[in-house]
Amino acid sequence: MKKHTIGILAAYADLYNRLCPGIGGQLKQIMDTMIAECTIDGIDFVVSEAVSTPQQIDRECRNLAEKKVDLLVVALAPYCPSGALAPSLVSIDVPVVLWPAQTMYRLDPEKYDADTIIFNHGVHAVQDLANVLRKRGRNFGILHGHCKEEPFRKELRSWAQAGAAIRALQKAHPVQIGGHFADMLDLQIGGEEFITKVNIRHTEISRPEFSEQMQSVSQQQVARCLESYQ
Repeated sequence: MKKHTIGILAAYADLYNRLCPGIGGQLKQIMDTMIAECTIDGIDFVVSEAVSTPQQIDRECRNLAEKKVDLLVVALAPYCPSGALAPSLVSIDVPVVLWPAQTMYRLDPEKYDADTIIFNHGVHAVQDLANVLRKRGRNFGILHGHCKEEPFRKELRSWAQAGAAIRALQKAHPVQIGGHFADMLDLQIGGEEFITKVNIRHTEISRPEFSEQMQSVSQQQVARCLESYQ
């Protein structure tokens, strides 16, 4: 089974740094523990530092993208405003899923104090962020549930597989040789909304240009290419 990698972005509102000193370290520890318990065959996780400012969020998003994650899960246990998150999520190519990451498995009234509330109301952040991303044309998924639950793990695996498919398309670099048959839209790459949204980078080349370039390709290069395809 091919392994997929999921990046977990742990974010919270910068306001909490003043109201609850040390919350970043607490959130990082909580998220590391939760993800360590979320064992899914064929899935590796990379958990970000706990971040709150737009600059920190942008840094961690780019770090996760550079690690070639197939999916970026925005884990929102505390609230984090859309204004801090949206710019980075709109600008990166990695498929995004929003998760209101409830840290308590059950909401037990006897244990529900101020700290518990802070780490278990991320659903408000998901609502805020989802509305803003939709307005900006950024596709995303929504993931609900606790990481201890088997249905949650199955759904997360499905999102990872979908993310890996999109990432493969982004890396495919298709080439269109020659022109178009009039109105045969199915074979045209340029200008398609799907191509633009998925951020597939394609190349168009004329038949004379293609023929000229083929003259410089050796049989050894052809053999290596065929071997890689097989």
